[in-house]
Amino acid sequence: NGNSVYDDFPVEEGVDYTVSGAEGVTLTYSYKTSGGSNTTSGLPVEIGSYTISAQGFDAENKIWYETTFELTISEAEASVAYGGKVTGFATLSEAFAYVNTLTTSADNRALITFFVDLELDDALTIQGGRYITLDLGGNTLAKTGGGSVLAVEGDLLLTDSSITGGVISGDVTVNGSFAMEGGTVMGSVTVNGSFAMEGGYFGGDIENNGGTISIEGGYFSEEPAEYIADNHGVYDISAFGTEFDADYLEDFPYAVYQIGTVTMKADSDILCDGYSVQEGVDFTVSGAIGAVFGYSYKTDGGEYTNGLPREVGTYTIKAIGLGLVDGQKTRYETTFDLTISEAEATVAYGGTVIG
Repeated sequence: NGNSVYDDFPVEEGVDYTVSGAEGVTLTYSYKTSGGSNTTSGLPVEIGSYTISAQGFDAENKIWYETTFELTISEAEASVAYGGKVTGFATLSEAFAYVNTLTTSADNRALITFFVDLELDDALTIQGGRYITLDLGGNTLAKTGGGSVLAVEGDLLLTDSSITGGVISGDVTVNGSFAMEGGTVMGSVTVNGSFAMEGGYFGGDIENNGGTISIEGGYFSEEPAEYIADNHGVYDISAFGTEFDADYLEDFPYAVYQIGTVTMKADSDILCDGYSVQEGVDFTVSGAIGAVFGYSYKTDGGEYTNGLPREVGTYTIKAIGLGLVDGQKTRYETTFDLTISEAEATVAYGGTVIG
């Protein structure tokens, strides 16, 4: 076909090229770059111009088929995955126009992935009644002259499958439903419909024009003053960084987490053995399965010190942890008292020291 564009999948018979004759015969393919000498079995995936060889045998009628043809895969700005099929498009605008013709639903969404940084002349529109997932793929989407990059009349879910991080550099106007699970928005979100933030990074403003807004997760450049969902909180994690949360970025120090419940209780007979007290040995943790905790401690009237105590004394221990509950990042925080008593002796055996 004259419009075969890259979609990260091999070209397909009946989609990217047509076969006339050889009805019912299974053809095998090989290809080489145009003018090249090395042949590879199968069909090509990457951008380029190719010579395709096709062979097949009709065993019943003892007929051998063989032909070659030329095929070019052009660079694509985006692909659409829908109904078990992935289609490449020369422009992102063409991909949006295509998905706006599809019959989609909350359980049968169309996935748009784009492959290059783009600066648009006009906003992209998700029409009413359309359910679309947009994967930024680590790329930046902006609009010439600023203003709205996306106009959401239907239902849009924003994600980012990349490691480097994709960005919407501009505004989003929401008359339908907009949810963020990933990616970064660096612009204003004007909400006339609904906006839910469950993940990703936000570096703009939220303007509510009578819509519904719920923040259940994600990271912010400025502390969000409102719209935090019930049983969730916002925390400045800049002092802890990636040691506390691997998704922390310096420009987005405020994180929203679900609030979890945890109980910690110290043993009543902790004796000084010259080593710091240990979780699971000198105190127990109830709840927060799978969460990782950081500890600090202080004596009465003192300041907190990072870590866990080792000397004889009575301490207040503060524990802060992060885990995952039903797919949501959950923060835990508690304090408890712990006393380390003086020991007359220690026994070291089998890698363990006991006071």
